[in-house]
Amino acid sequence: GISTSGNNNNVTIRNCDISWIGGAQTSPTGSLRMGNAIEGWYSCSNILIEKNYIDQIYDAGITWQYLNDSYAVDVKKWIARYNIIRNCEMSYEFWCKDNGKGKIDGVYFDNNICVDAGKHWASNQRWGQVRRSHFSAAHMTANLKNCYIRNNIFAGAANYVIYAQIVWPAIDIVWDNNLYYGANSIATVYGTT
Repeated sequence: GISTSGNNNNVTIRNCDISWIGGAQTSPTGSLRMGNAIEGWYSCSNILIEKNYIDQIYDAGITWQYLNDSYAVDVKKWIARYNIIRNCEMSYEFWCKDNGKGKIDGVYFDNNICVDAGKHWASNQRWGQVRRSHFSAAHMTANLKNCYIRNNIFAGAANYVIYAQIVWPAIDIVWDNNLYYGANSIATVYGTT
């Protein structure tokens, strides 16, 4: 896969075919996994992910995440648009567990086609089969604003279109003009929203 890790700026990932990504369970409980197609980690700005074909991915098709409560993240303009994402455990995953002082401004997931989340080659052998969703969210300790999920097609998830196991103190997500069909459930949310 492709990873942007630590203070990356002005990165474009375009017209890539990212398929058949394996994974690894790297903790005894299985809670730490590898195997994302496109991953962002820590602070970044002006990241554009567009017109990619992503298929048969062990974990997330596209993800931004962070886990370190000693630091604050600073994320500006994380954009994923016009991608085809198929057969991933999660089409799009987004979460942050920093020191609570971070800022995330401008997350855009627009005009993507997401098909058959949780129906990939490894779905029956991996840990954490509860998600199997198009959009997965976990902790959000940073202040999130200007987050848009718009004009997407979400088709055929094994479990959910939206899976959120979250505690988000400051949340601003706009869901608009998306098409959902063929999933067992539209949304499952745990925690406080």
